[in-house]
Amino acid sequence: MDLGNKLRQSKVRHKIGTLYWWDHHKDETPGFFGDGFFHPKQVLTPFDGQNTNTFLGMFPHFVLAQKELPSAERGRVGLVLGKDAKWFDDDAIRVIQALAQNNFTIHTTCLRSDCSRVQMIEGVINHEQLNPEGYDNLMGEASFLLGVGNPVISPSPIIGLAKGVAFLNPNRWGKYQHPPLEKVQHVYNIEDFGNIDDIIEKAEASVRDCFSSYIPSEFKVENVIDRVCTMMHTNDMRG
Repeated sequence: MDLGNKLRQSKVRHKIGTLYWWDHHKDETPGFFGDGFFHPKQVLTPFDGQNTNTFLGMFPHFVLAQKELPSAERGRVGLVLGKDAKWFDDDAIRVIQALAQNNFTIHTTCLRSDCSRVQMIEGVINHEQLNPEGYDNLMGEASFLLGVGNPVISPSPIIGLAKGVAFLNPNRWGKYQHPPLEKVQHVYNIEDFGNIDDIIEKAEASVRDCFSSYIPSEFKVENVIDRVCTMMHTNDMRG
């Protein structure tokens, strides 16, 4: 008998939670133990965006070893969220070009597919593949993290906020890139990704209104631990 069938007949079946990181539809559940194994409430999500799931949360791991807050002072530096060239469509290229033309140094980590359109922009530095420490250090130099619409529900905006990096959160194709952060401090929602002047102003604001670190309360270490402990004592995660 395989593990899925054993668990279906087990008393612990409804105590099992499953991590489901990326954006997914309401009531969608993983199928690796077969369809219908998990109730939506057994799906643990890092962001509180699906009220039919169970919010677990996350915290930036670097804070566990952090001895002092990073400096709030940053230069005119931005980092673009996204490693795949397919996210850099014509509108994204126009935004990146405009930021570079307004004397912002723009860092990218474009690695997959054809990144030549990004690499050809004067004022853009493409680092391709970075290890976690390199990406962490690069983010710490930026005033803002620019979203271009994808990838959705990334951990980078939370890590960035904890490092004093504002997030420019675009509304594209009918939804924000990071819906759970719409109302979070130091997140600049971009209603019209074609409004270059507005995006430039929000980038300027991130330099002007700098901060050393901000972690929303639900992503602080102690609150994530509290939620984990509560789940450990739950007999039936279905609610």
